[in-house]
Amino acid sequence: MKLGVSTGSFYKPGKWIGTQKAIKEISKLDIKNIELGFIDFERVFKFDLKQAKKDLKGFKTIGIHLPAIHYKKNKETEFVTKVMFLLYKKLKADYVVTHSGWVKNPHYLKNKKWKVLIENDTGSYKTGYKKFGNFIKKHKFNVLLDVNHASDYGLKEVNNYIKNFKNKIKVVHLAGGHKRKSIWHKSFSKATKKFLKSIESIKKLNIPIIIEDNKIGVRELKKEIKKVKEWFNV
Repeated sequence: MKLGVSTGSFYKPGKWIGTQKAIKEISKLDIKNIELGFIDFERVFKFDLKQAKKDLKGFKTIGIHLPAIHYKKNKETEFVTKVMFLLYKKLKADYVVTHSGWVKNPHYLKNKKWKVLIENDTGSYKTGYKKFGNFIKKHKFNVLLDVNHASDYGLKEVNNYIKNFKNKIKVVHLAGGHKRKSIWHKSFSKATKKFLKSIESIKKLNIPIIIEDNKIGVRELKKEIKKVKEWFNV
């Protein structure tokens, strides 16, 4: 099983230990895949690249979550993508990911030699699998399937994604669904039986499964990893 953790799992509103420390904490866990979250672009300028390259040596898969901006023809997009592409190359990352709702002009992501994945959005974007699928097919992107976001559209949505885009799904974000009236994810250990049954089909995917929880601390994540492995029977 290609299990991993997002540095975003160490974030809570008003509490952020920093990407650097999050990498060190994740390296203490029994996993070999990691996704670095740079939702806030300012985090890049507090990032010690030299130290990170050392700390990331033991990981098999390295992903980078791009900043939360609208990707279109403007100076902000030009600067952000230039910096993130440089980081991608320096870290020898395997993919970058952004949300479909943030991509206003795909050209400004496709004009660089990097592997771009598009993540399905939460219910607030009103882009279920059909609308998302049209975007993916039109612009020939591969997919990062966030099962928590998908569940906003109903318990059949994950199966719809896998049925229609199985060969395009390259990474999965896993937690226990969305907290009610919140953008935050539930812990996997708090997932309902209905939710777990609705995402059974991801067990057939031989791709990185990245835990994207909203917790702080290795102790909690160790429990989550144990629960996930038990559910996957590994």
